[in-house]
Amino acid sequence: MPVTDAPDQPGEPCAYEEAFGSGFDSCSADSICTTVNVGSTDLVCVPFCTGSIEAPLCESPFEECWLTESGPPLCLPFCDPLSQPASCGPGQGCYIAGNLPTCAPDASGDQGALFETCEFINRCDPGLTCEAADRVGFCEPEATGCCTPFCDPSAPDCPVSMECEMVEGGGSPPAPQPYGVCVLSG
Repeated sequence: MPVTDAPDQPGEPCAYEEAFGSGFDSCSADSICTTVNVGSTDLVCVPFCTGSIEAPLCESPFEECWLTESGPPLCLPFCDPLSQPASCGPGQGCYIAGNLPTCAPDASGDQGALFETCEFINRCDPGLTCEAADRVGFCEPEATGCCTPFCDPSAPDCPVSMECEMVEGGGSPPAPQPYGVCVLSG
């Protein structure tokens, strides 16, 4: 793909030509113009992972290589679900996408409190995540998803009748610390 004379660098706002994700964009050769956060329309240059498929690398210690089936491996920022809202910027929360904790816009609005119905990962208030309603309980009868807290497996503080289930995954390097979600006991 041709690179412009003064390309946008990783982390900078960008624009694309032709189709989204086509590679015809204003970014430098080591990045692609895309959205970083789930639900966001803000376009930025996101760096490609380096290394190999077996040992992918990101230059920043605060980024994780996100391997996808349909696109190039990208270095995306990760966050700590147990340190919210400090882990992400204003108006954002730390949500789990593909077992990777990543900052995304808080799209909960007036909804998204504990045990409220949700459909998407960022439809819960920061500090909560959207899990299948049958795993959470305490939800409205017609709910398919329900907001439940993140928890620290070493010192769980879940609501009554719930336990902290550790979330496996997180890539290389792993998330800043182990974390879990509160689900029904048993």
